[in-house]
Amino acid sequence: MSSPLRASTSRSTPRSSPSRQRLTSSRSGRANGHRDSIYSNDSPSRQLWEDVSRIQLNDDLIFKRSLDEQSAVHERAHRAALDESLAKHEAVRQSAERARERVDLEIQRERARREQAEIEELEESRQKLSEEEAELARVKSQATKRTEEDRKRLDALKRERDDAERQAEASRQQLERETATRAKQVAQAKEDADRKVREDAAAKERAKVQKPDPPPVTPQQQPESNGLPKPAAPIQAVQVPVQAPAVQQPAPTAAASTVPGLVSTPEQRKAVHDRYLKLWRRLKVFRKETEKQCKDAGFKDLGELKRGINTQVGMINKSDKAANKLYLSKIEATLQKAATMQGPMVDIRQYLLSADQTALANATPQQAQYPAILLYLLHQFAKRTIRQLIAEGGADTEVCDPIGIIIVQIFARPDYQWQGHSLIDLLWAKYHVFCPQLFGIRAQEGVGEEYFRRTTGLAAGFSAITLRDFSKSKNRNPAPNSLWWESMARILNSPTPQTTHFVILKAAITDFVPRIVQLFGGAGKALIKNAVRVFPGKGPKTVPKRPGEKPSMAPAVMALDSLAQTLEQKYGLAV
Repeated sequence: MSSPLRASTSRSTPRSSPSRQRLTSSRSGRANGHRDSIYSNDSPSRQLWEDVSRIQLNDDLIFKRSLDEQSAVHERAHRAALDESLAKHEAVRQSAERARERVDLEIQRERARREQAEIEELEESRQKLSEEEAELARVKSQATKRTEEDRKRLDALKRERDDAERQAEASRQQLERETATRAKQVAQAKEDADRKVREDAAAKERAKVQKPDPPPVTPQQQPESNGLPKPAAPIQAVQVPVQAPAVQQPAPTAAASTVPGLVSTPEQRKAVHDRYLKLWRRLKVFRKETEKQCKDAGFKDLGELKRGINTQVGMINKSDKAANKLYLSKIEATLQKAATMQGPMVDIRQYLLSADQTALANATPQQAQYPAILLYLLHQFAKRTIRQLIAEGGADTEVCDPIGIIIVQIFARPDYQWQGHSLIDLLWAKYHVFCPQLFGIRAQEGVGEEYFRRTTGLAAGFSAITLRDFSKSKNRNPAPNSLWWESMARILNSPTPQTTHFVILKAAITDFVPRIVQLFGGAGKALIKNAVRVFPGKGPKTVPKRPGEKPSMAPAVMALDSLAQTLEQKYGLAV
């Protein structure tokens, strides 16, 4: 490869050029001629001049030769630098070529990698699509199968319902026929008895007319017959009423057994409600007094026991039954410790409202003593479970069921009762404060989402507590099923229901239909039908926003009205 720097060699000229040579020869000629003249003249000054000129020429030649040598050295250095620069340029060029080749190779590799990744991604997408299609086919198959099973189950339930209705109708008609027959027989028997009495009376009257009474005689004149005195006057027939035979009635259902509580007057319900409010206020005083007594006595474990109750209740959940059993065992261990602990005592009679009043009246003050710390913790347990129902049950009513189970199991334990009487009134006192509508009491309603969430949680919790089956338990149910029936019946029989009533009904029924049907049978189905079909018609209407617009159902009423469709989809219950 040619370089422009190499051209300088052809243009460089030696310092001893021809012009300089001619000048030098002329000078030397003149010098020689002059020298010759000097020599010829043998002048010492000329000789000196020639020597000086010769010295100057030698110095000039030496200087020029030095310049030529330096120029040659510089030229060689420049050429070496040019060669080195050319080598470096060549190395850079070769490095750039290699870098370009590496970049090209990396680009090709990246392109190949992307193409392979795209192929793998496409294959994965195809496989995933195939799996999704297979899963969709499986789900559709299961859905079809489940739909068919649901249809068969609905058909079976419908047939059972129709059979039950036909049997009930046949039984009713048979009972009506038997009742009519017996009533007819009773009427006929009574008529025959009356006719016989009338005939006997008429016969005796005729005999009396045909045979007049003998004149009265004195006792001395009264004849004897077979040693017995004769009566002074004929015996008058006495009509004895005929009592109709009792008609056999069907066995009372759970609904029929609650009739005495349903017919209570508003005044009676208000009196019971006021007693529970007084109990609630009494419990507040009791709590402060117990805490003060324990503090004065130096008992420091009360706060720890209370925190243990709160912690275990707060961990109850709807999905882990095994964990809930563990929480229940820890709560019972805390209460059992309090039951056996030395501490202050309290007269329990003032905290029992639903207990047998005769047993309370006959108990002596000594017999009525109860551990104050145990009562304190039971009250704390009731408060904490109420708070849990409101906080979590208001948003998800399914969590109320495990809470209700633990509440009933605690208050059903004989270890925490007094002479077989449960202390669940501690819980009902809080219920009367927060949701009096459950007990047939008309109260001022709150507004806003927080109020309705609280009502929802309490109503669902009430069902979870009062709809428990104790048929296989050795303990007595502290919250009988009749409490639930009384509450629902009082709400449904309300002539002017409040908005709270509709919220209560929806929360109390939605998750508990199987248990309602199990406990109350056909009467339970009738109650559900009344609640979701008939009762919404009594609800308040919204105010029309525009003239001529018809009023519609309030949101709470509409939610209860739409519950029928939910129950049919969720349980297959057609109401």
